[in-house]
Amino acid sequence: MLDLLIIGAAALFSVAAIRLAMAFSEAYGLVDHPGEHKAHKRSTPFVGGFGILSAFALGVVILDQTHPELRFQWLLMATAAFAIFITGLTDDLIRLGFRLRLLVQTGAALVMTLGAGVILVDLGPLLLGHPLHLAMLAIPFTLFATVGGINALNMMDGIDGLAGTLSFVTMALIAVLIALAGGSPYYMLVLCLLGGLAGFLYFNLRHHGQPCARVFMGDNGSMLLGLLFAWILVGLSQGEGSVIQPVAALSLFVIPLLDTLSVILRRLWLGRSPFTPDRSHLHHLLQRAGFRVDHAVAFITLLHLVLATAGLVLLHAGVPEWLMLAGFLALFAGYFYLTVRPWRVVPTLRRLHTRMTLVPATTTGIYIGDKAARDPKALMRALAEELDPSETFCLRIYEHNPGTPQAGIRYALVEIPLEDEEANSDAVTRYTRRLKNNLSIHQDLTVRALVARKRDNDPRQENLARNANQRCRDRRIHHACTLVFEAHAFVQRGLIVDGQVRDMDWLSHPDPQALPKTRPQGLAAQERIKTEGDT
Repeated sequence: MLDLLIIGAAALFSVAAIRLAMAFSEAYGLVDHPGEHKAHKRSTPFVGGFGILSAFALGVVILDQTHPELRFQWLLMATAAFAIFITGLTDDLIRLGFRLRLLVQTGAALVMTLGAGVILVDLGPLLLGHPLHLAMLAIPFTLFATVGGINALNMMDGIDGLAGTLSFVTMALIAVLIALAGGSPYYMLVLCLLGGLAGFLYFNLRHHGQPCARVFMGDNGSMLLGLLFAWILVGLSQGEGSVIQPVAALSLFVIPLLDTLSVILRRLWLGRSPFTPDRSHLHHLLQRAGFRVDHAVAFITLLHLVLATAGLVLLHAGVPEWLMLAGFLALFAGYFYLTVRPWRVVPTLRRLHTRMTLVPATTTGIYIGDKAARDPKALMRALAEELDPSETFCLRIYEHNPGTPQAGIRYALVEIPLEDEEANSDAVTRYTRRLKNNLSIHQDLTVRALVARKRDNDPRQENLARNANQRCRDRRIHHACTLVFEAHAFVQRGLIVDGQVRDMDWLSHPDPQALPKTRPQGLAAQERIKTEGDT
């Protein structure tokens, strides 16, 4: 009962702090406006961190009363947390450089290690059952892990409710582990943070009565949570009173770690800075497959819960820690292989989305008429030139089969990744207009956005159902058209730097000049566009 009272009190503190911050957000510029790579359509306060900070403050007060012998450590934790919160808030307001952010994050990690003595000294029996002591590498490794954890959670904060929900699940699992182990000084703090996250999610999660987030977590909240996770996990895994094995942290933080490491390696592989934002996170792949934001959050959270619980259960069952580490590395290798080239996983996710009978995002793509579809090379170049600085697209060209009224006529369908279904219609409309201007050499060119019809309000449905002409029937019959060209491409600054092409015409009549080529672009100068058979 006491545990529930603490969680409830922290949730009330969080809700009150966020409400108060929302009231002053516009006056002090604490608002995230649409634009650049952001998908939301309305200005939204990024004050979620205030709720988490208030819950954390309540936790520190309780710890000071229940464990006064560790008062100096709680004071240092509060100091480091407040410094990280202010840095994140400043970054939200004026966009600090990544070097300055890393400097402050390293400073907070130094307070944790050198000041409070919370250091990863022992990683457990990871050397085929033999203990792995870090000795002189303990402090550098702890600094690296702490800074990495701060940025991992920050990079997961890409869509409404995702970072908060993953944090809530992880914090709940930590609370369960502490309770099963018989307690820890960190237990009250974990309960308070659970309440703080619950209060934040009340404003941040999408649901029937709340179609979009009312507040964002912001860097102030995600960086604060990242530091607290690192501090708590290191503190719980070291010393005589340790509650969890060090390798258990990999299970508790599994999805943020897998996703962040994969995204960073992908960016380096493409010759880009690891701090350059893009749309290659797991939630972006799900959205390309048609998942709405709330469905993507539920899917990722469920995956995180299953993987984390499975890892903890295996550890409790006595599976060697070195084997658990090997399993995590194998899981990461598979995850990276699937996500480094999105076309490997997006079709599977799309089929899964269909089988789950979920409601898809509104826009399905762009339709391009016959004349432009006759020249895939020029069309791909036009698509690349009109995309944002870094983006991906999928182009498919179909031809009507012989024996149909439109035999020989081609059309192209373009899919572009959009971060939020709420912004789909406007984004695709703008992109379609630019694309049509780029392809203006083709007279009478047809380029239009494809938007899912609302059948209840479409007056054409009754006429189509009563007297549909042959053309409309043929366009909807799967075997009436044949896929003759398919390309998945990654674009950087208007150039195709990575991709994969299936050209069925080229396979029938090989012509090396028929395929689009990449132009040198740093490490991406090596031409990676491949031609595959119809396997």
